[in-house]
Amino acid sequence: MFDLHNFVCKTLLSMKDSEPEYRVRKLALAWHAKDVLTAEDLAEIDSWYESEETA
Repeated sequence: MFDLHNFVCKTLLSMKDSEPEYRVRKLALAWHAKDVLTAEDLAEIDSWYESEETA
């Protein structure tokens, strides 16, 4: 069976290195508003960019 949550997570992960940060975050927030992503998912996405800020 198709799992929308996993599909969205994989899509966002693939966008991480090819799209600007704001686009990834905007799309993640849109899916969170639709209850597809959780707060934990958003925290994980946030961590992708926290490591870049400290580098």
